[in-house]
Amino acid sequence: MHVPVFLHVGSSLFAVFVASPFLGKKIAQDPEFRKYVPAWYDFTLKKNQKGMTKEEFHDMFIEVQKEMHERAIKGEFTDDKLAKMDWKKEKIGGNDVSAQALEQGWGKLHPLDDEEEYEDDPSDHENVVVAQEEPGKK
Repeated sequence: MHVPVFLHVGSSLFAVFVASPFLGKKIAQDPEFRKYVPAWYDFTLKKNQKGMTKEEFHDMFIEVQKEMHERAIKGEFTDDKLAKMDWKKEKIGGNDVSAQALEQGWGKLHPLDDEEEYEDDPSDHENVVVAQEEPGKK
């Protein structure tokens, strides 16, 4: 009894498909097994030594939280001081930055559009007629 060739090819492709994730994980995580893999197939990346570990980042984050908490207790975030920190009202060289930005068109949706088109006018909604189907037509 001869088994058709397509069954051999199909079963081998299926076996490779199932085995590839396990083989890839082994190549990525096992430096001893990587010796048997050709150099042109080795796509491992060297770890950046300058980067932070999760623990270092967590410790830094906790320190910043404690510092902000202490500053809040000292009263550094009162409404007056927060108003001074508002960048929208910031003045540089005596000029109001937000007013300057609006003059230059930075507040518009599109530089060539008029803002009047996008303003919601309540009178636009008063005379809205909903289309109704005529009986008997579909």
